[in-house]
Amino acid sequence: AGIPGYGQPDVYYPTSYLGRWKATKTIVVSDNPYLNANGLLPISLNFEMRFISVDGDSKEEAENAVGGKVVADRAFNEQSYYEAFRNAVSSNGRGPPALRSAVWVPTNPNVLTSTYDDGTSQEIKVTKRAATLE
Repeated sequence: AGIPGYGQPDVYYPTSYLGRWKATKTIVVSDNPYLNANGLLPISLNFEMRFISVDGDSKEEAENAVGGKVVADRAFNEQSYYEAFRNAVSSNGRGPPALRSAVWVPTNPNVLTSTYDDGTSQEIKVTKRAATLE
């Protein structure tokens, strides 16, 4: 993300985020056809999230590092969220296709590529990011 106007290369979290967390996402409004067709809104999804060190440090090393960089593991988080979403909307057997893989690397944090069992794929690209640094 060294291109002018594209902001910092990633979103960094405090080192205390390092590891796995239980998360809940509540969706109240959506244009997703699986949610709207099944009348599932509002819906709360429980899933796991993982945060990792950019430098591959252990939790102790990252906590002791000055300016240690911790990021969201987007591939893990997407797989975890999508599985929770798919399980919630597939109760009638008509859910979205299973997620075959999610590919993301911390050295190129702006691209996440997902491939599904029905042969389709999705590429999510971050094109601009902003942050307020204190």
